[in-house]
Amino acid sequence: MNGTHAFASELLGRGYVTKKDLLIGWTIVCYLQLLFGASNLYILKKITIFHNAFGFLCATRTTIEMLSSLLHISYSGPVTLTQVTGLPPFLGLFVGAAGYFLSAMSCSLHVLLSFNRFTAVCHIFQYQTLFSISKCKKMVAALAMAMVILDVSYYVLPCNMLGFSAKHYGYVVIGCEDGRQPSFNVGTVFNYLCWISFCTGAIVVDLCTFVKILKLRKVRNLDNDKMFQRNVRFFAQSAFQNIPMFIDIALLSLGDNSLLEDKALFRIISFSLTRFTDLINSTALILFNPEARKHILKMIKKQNVIPVAISAIAPSTTIGLAGARSSQL
Repeated sequence: MNGTHAFASELLGRGYVTKKDLLIGWTIVCYLQLLFGASNLYILKKITIFHNAFGFLCATRTTIEMLSSLLHISYSGPVTLTQVTGLPPFLGLFVGAAGYFLSAMSCSLHVLLSFNRFTAVCHIFQYQTLFSISKCKKMVAALAMAMVILDVSYYVLPCNMLGFSAKHYGYVVIGCEDGRQPSFNVGTVFNYLCWISFCTGAIVVDLCTFVKILKLRKVRNLDNDKMFQRNVRFFAQSAFQNIPMFIDIALLSLGDNSLLEDKALFRIISFSLTRFTDLINSTALILFNPEARKHILKMIKKQNVIPVAISAIAPSTTIGLAGARSSQL
């Protein structure tokens, strides 16, 4: 530390709260992703059509995004709302490492789900071989190891530490201990690589899957094929979820985890859009699958029937008890 710069001071609050802090802080806190995510996991467990590789990958991604939401609801939102200055910088560094890992895992699972749908539609006979649940578990484990290596590189390479900044509303590279900015930003490489190759690749795979669906419908009468219709719905769900992810990673790349003022808008929107993307992902299962909607409606009707049944039984029970007492008298 030199005379003017305290290491990782970029991650601390400014000591007073502005309207902008309140707006962004409450935006982080008030997303209902945890509620919809829990509903997703319940639906994936209860409805048998999701007891497959696609359902497993959806459940894994939902769990990861719920952990991300819990992290930001418990830390990022409160410190943005309060702009406290007394917290140890280690907390901001931990949230940066954990949050970045979870976001990278979610992005990777988006891509894996796109390939899952491509295989289900275009290579249906190889699907069970390529995407058994046991193989999906190995794929997720391999992705997790790769994301850990990616995450650790931020903290191994000089002056590339990443943390969550309360006053800058997102992940920022905190630079060197003497206040200098890094000459090489590893995040720039990773962000653009993810955007150009993985995210764009997922969109291209989705387009190929869509073209194959159109061809199959043209040459075959598949209107009454329930398996095909289900695969189409699963594809539509996956493709729909890839759009906000692509925009989010594009903005993250343009923001570059930089403290520069001319990149502030990209950084802020990217971080907020990540929370919104998690919310979109948790609602898509219900939007695109009638089985999920029917199950929810069935639960709601069941909850409404029980109070009515109790109220209908209660008067007769009361009368019966009164009659019994009078006969005893």
